[in-house]
This record gives sequence, C-alpha cells and structure tokens, in this order.
Amino acid sequence: MVLHPAKLGVARSEVLRASRAVDVLAPISKRASGRVAVDFHAAGRHTRFSVPVDQANGRVRFREGISRAQAAMGTGILTLRYAANKRTRAQEVRLRAASRHADLEVERPTLADGRLRTQGTVSRRARGVVRVQLSWSTGGQDRTYEAKAHIREGRWELDDQLPKEVIAALAVREGTVHSYTLFTGYLPARMRGEMQAYQVAFD
Repeated sequence: MVLHPAKLGVARSEVLRASRAVDVLAPISKRASGRVAVDFHAAGRHTRFSVPVDQANGRVRFREGISRAQAAMGTGILTLRYAANKRTRAQEVRLRAASRHADLEVERPTLADGRLRTQGTVSRRARGVVRVQLSWSTGGQDRTYEAKAHIREGRWELDDQLPKEVIAALAVREGTVHSYTLFTGYLPARMRGEMQAYQVAFD
C-alpha cells in the first residue's frame, strides 16, 4: 500500500516570554493520527514532550510551559517528529521558534523537463536560504530530494536541475510527489522558521 505524505508544516512557532511557554500551530494531513514528539532546545537544555494530532482539524496545536531561562532567551530550536501510521509517512521538522514572523510566501513548486521550479518572498530581514524538499515513494521506499534557494532582499527563486537518478526514481513513483518549503529562521533578527507544504504540479 502506498503511504501518503504527512504534510506537516509550521504556521506559527513562538516563544512567549511573559507566560514562559512555546506556542505552536502546525498543519498536518487529516490522514495523520497519533502523537507528535516535540523537543524545544534553548538555554543549554531540552524540554521534551508529546502532543496529539488533531485529526478532525488537520493540525497540531499546543502551548507548552518551558523554563524561565529558556523563555528569557526568546528563541530556541524546535523539532517536531511524526512517527507515521498505516496511511501516512513519517516526517521530522526542525526550525527556530521566535516571536518575529518570517512572512514566508511560496509559489506551488512544479516539475518539468527534469527541473524543479518555484519562487516566493520572505521578510527583508531574513538571510540565508529557503530549502525545498521533495518527498515521494518508489518501489515501496520513501525517497527525498532537497534543493536550496538563496534569499536576496526578501525574494528567493529556485530553478534546479534534478540529478539523473532522481528523475529516474520520479518516473516510476507510486502516488503523488509532495514538497516542503522551509525557512529555518534567522537568529540575529530573532526571526522564527516557517514551512509550507504543497503537492507538486507536473507541467
């Protein structure tokens, strides 16, 4: 049986200093179920817990208490791990939690003539790269491929030639190809990471 993508994204990952909590809203496929393991790392320590998948609303949402020292930092590294079920694939997301929005906007990725293309915008304060990961199944095995687009003055664009072995694996894929577009965050600006998930369009 072909497993579906979990479609885990992150719409909000904020550190609330006054209430000493990390506040997260993460969309996920309504096919997903069970729990998501959470690890928040800041101030030299880890706060670990798990939260249930809200299957009816297709999301993971929580506000969890953290230590005084972690809250005082105002930012930290958040890792979400979904362990899969009988219908969906496992997925892990790692990004920065912080109060400042990244304002990530993504054009739906396309595959045509062996090239992966997409573009979008992000806060003009952002620096670094936007990562675009493809996820699919070939021969009953999960496959992934990642490409990077450099951010320039609040814009980013990807036009990536796929390796021959990736093109071959996609040609005999089982089911759909899904994409995860991720900006992991930017510490100097106390800017959080954000992530969006799309099914890839084939032209």
